[in-house]
Amino acid sequence: MTTIKDVAKLAGVSISTVSVALNGAANVSPELMERINAAVAHLDYTPSATARSLKRGVTKLIGLLVADITNPFYSEMMEVIEAEAQRAGYSLILANSAQDVEKERTYLRLMQSHRVDGLIVSISAKASRETLVDFQRTRIPTVLVDRTFPGLSFDSVLLDNQAAGMAAVDLAIGMGHRHIGIIGGPPGISSSEERLRGYKDALAAAGIPFDPDLVAPGDFTIEGGYEAAHRLLTRPRRPTAMFSSNNSMAIGMMRCIAEMGLRCPDDISVLSIDDFPWAEAFTPRLTTVAQPLREMGRRVVRLLIDRIEGRGEAGVAQHIFQPQLRRRDSVAPPLS
Repeated sequence: MTTIKDVAKLAGVSISTVSVALNGAANVSPELMERINAAVAHLDYTPSATARSLKRGVTKLIGLLVADITNPFYSEMMEVIEAEAQRAGYSLILANSAQDVEKERTYLRLMQSHRVDGLIVSISAKASRETLVDFQRTRIPTVLVDRTFPGLSFDSVLLDNQAAGMAAVDLAIGMGHRHIGIIGGPPGISSSEERLRGYKDALAAAGIPFDPDLVAPGDFTIEGGYEAAHRLLTRPRRPTAMFSSNNSMAIGMMRCIAEMGLRCPDDISVLSIDDFPWAEAFTPRLTTVAQPLREMGRRVVRLLIDRIEGRGEAGVAQHIFQPQLRRRDSVAPPLS
């Protein structure tokens, strides 16, 4: 591989002169510049962008760590984040932890070793708070997406998850349902706990007693949604309506309903938080409470780049977006 030393030797100059010339210094004579350019062209030499960036103290790299790239929530947001970062002159390094805590620790160390200028993180449901506590000491500008951890000084971009839970249950109540099940997320995760709180608040506002037997925790995966739905649907008195706390679990929920031979919405009405392209392909079309992903993705990048370039808000910034109810065909009044 051709090196800067080879260029200097062919041009008959020092390595430092080649480095200065290639970095655009104005004090290199036209004669020297011509010799150096000729040597670069002859040897087909490409300067290391990473090395040059490190000398300037920036890499123009943003890291993106997601918990599950197969989840449409992450894939759609990643598309927006990448486009927005490129418009601002930054490149994206993507890491998918596949809900593996050890992978997350490894990728966080890798991002640090690659000297990313900033990091966007949606940590897995299984991750420990200590994972981020350790990373916080690096002082790399970081924005959390979808969930927060108490006591950490990271900026965040979030959905109003409590409002999302309330919107789903309010719709079911408005259609006449009183026996409503929830497939929740893992305990200890801010987004899942806030969605459960919204569920409870909607019941309380309608004067419906909270029944803990109608809460089936999942793990934000298709398999977890299937198992949680099966627990609810095999109860002596199954719910007349059920909502999933995310889109992956909604897929598992719908599969379970189909395998049990139940009709939707005749036998059971269903809703989900998170919209996704497949929601229109279900029969019936799935009613969802959507996150404004494109707006959230753009805000994440702008917030992070402002931190990187010294234009950040004073203190820790938290931007909360409102959910959007997308009513389709999967909710109807109960038969009984």
